[in-house]
Amino acid sequence: MNLKASFILILTTVLLASCNQEIKPTALTVNAFKDSIQLAKNTLIIDVRTPQETLEGYLPSSLNINFKNESFLDSAFAKADKNKNLFLYCGSGRRSKLAATRLVENGYENVHYLNDSISSLVKNGMLLTTKTKEKWDKWYSNTEYIYGKEVNQFFKSVIDSIPPEGGAALFPAEGEGRNAVYTARLGWKVDAFDLSTEGKRKAELLAKEAEVALNYKIADYGKPELVNTTYNVIALIYSHVPNKVRVKGNEALIASLKPGGFVVLEMFSESHKNSGSTFGPKSDDFLVSIEELRSEFKNLSILLIEEKEIELSEGYHQGKGVVVRMIAQKNRKDG
Repeated sequence: MNLKASFILILTTVLLASCNQEIKPTALTVNAFKDSIQLAKNTLIIDVRTPQETLEGYLPSSLNINFKNESFLDSAFAKADKNKNLFLYCGSGRRSKLAATRLVENGYENVHYLNDSISSLVKNGMLLTTKTKEKWDKWYSNTEYIYGKEVNQFFKSVIDSIPPEGGAALFPAEGEGRNAVYTARLGWKVDAFDLSTEGKRKAELLAKEAEVALNYKIADYGKPELVNTTYNVIALIYSHVPNKVRVKGNEALIASLKPGGFVVLEMFSESHKNSGSTFGPKSDDFLVSIEELRSEFKNLSILLIEEKEIELSEGYHQGKGVVVRMIAQKNRKDG
């Protein structure tokens, strides 16, 4: 082989090796992540958790692109310029790494991810925002019904066994209205409330579709402004709010319950955060325990309370979850 041929062979080998060098996302420690998003130019911070997870708190300047969504890449292409420095984070660091790798594989070069949890950012002084109304409005603004249109099966099993007889039912934090609409179809007078105007809008559309009436207002769970001894049934179906808000709100709910009336509850248990599920709250501040519920409803007769692993198939809730179920009744002599 002559010198010219050898040179061409060496040059070709070097070029091929250079082309084959894999571009990888950059893993960042908590401190490096903090410094980078403050100092880097032309940046975009992306929260790759589910919209429901972001309700527990998110970085104020971040954009939510759900990695679990099938349209993750399409959303990224639409919202994230490939020339920007992208900084990804999630609940534990696992999804942000997977998401960052996928972006790099699809042409993004300046991709960085927090190789740690969002809670580690908080411990290191970064503040999260919890603009709950805005997040729920965004969550419910999709055309699809996030939790489906069908009634929750546990609630259905209870409400089907109680004759309406002109009774009134209340649905706090009702969202898109599936349980309220089902109850109205049974002949109940139905009131509902939620922080989200988008949730109210979709609930009213669902009620129109079912040809029933709902009295749905915008209200804070902690300050629902209810009239005492009004309701025969109060349904708390995945009505997750911060603990302090829940405790305060439940006092008003109990006062609004008629003597002999029922509270029907299904919510995610504190054990749910260790279930491996990708849906539902993961913070203790949004989860419940049997002990907490016994304390909050101590003046009611608790007919059923249990923690149970169930298989959910309700829109975004797909798969195994750990829930607490409760049926409690107000004593007939109370008023």
